[in-house]
Amino acid sequence: MKAQRLFLLQGGKCFYCSKSQDIADASVEHIIPKSLGGTNELDNTALCCKSMNQLLSDLPPKKKMEIILSW
Repeated sequence: MKAQRLFLLQGGKCFYCSKSQDIADASVEHIIPKSLGGTNELDNTALCCKSMNQLLSDLPPKKKMEIILSW
């Protein structure tokens, strides 16, 4: 359910790379990882490509932004 809502809110695009994606190939990303105290709330989640989710995994938000901005 959450993935479908995020998909609609984000216009079917990855939160990080903005590429169009199929919902079946998308992954729910926690902006602040659960391992660092993040929640499952809508404000802390985004839909992204599985490859981006694997790349950023449990990194803190600042490190995620460094990677995204340098990419």
